[in-house]
Amino acid sequence: MNINNMKKTMPIILTTLLLSYSSMLFAANGNIANSLAQCYQEIGDNPRTQIADCLKVKLVVAEKNMNESLLKARESLAAVDSSATKPALESLATSQKDFIVYRNSECQRQSDTLLGGSGAGDIYLACQIEQTEMRTKTLQEK
Repeated sequence: MNINNMKKTMPIILTTLLLSYSSMLFAANGNIANSLAQCYQEIGDNPRTQIADCLKVKLVVAEKNMNESLLKARESLAAVDSSATKPALESLATSQKDFIVYRNSECQRQSDTLLGGSGAGDIYLACQIEQTEMRTKTLQEK
């Protein structure tokens, strides 16, 4: 295979691998593949590099929702006149800090499974969206 053929086929191969990996993730976790699939659909025929921009916008929205839920949880706890209020607020703050560390570590792990492939950054962002949405749901439920 000559270099010109490789230049033509490499993007197709990488896209196929990323889509296959996305499908595999969907089987294990619908949100990650969902975010990727939505961004693929939104960018259409535009360059694949725009997927990251799409995912970054979705992450900003997810983090905004999480922060709003966190604020409501804080306000709800603070409204309770109890000797346990202060420790509960401290636990909430610690839990949030620990969540961010966990989220970043877990998403790095998932990204690293692509062994440096071109979709690793997309997997990282999609994972952050999924983890952030799960945290938001947890904050809203409890």
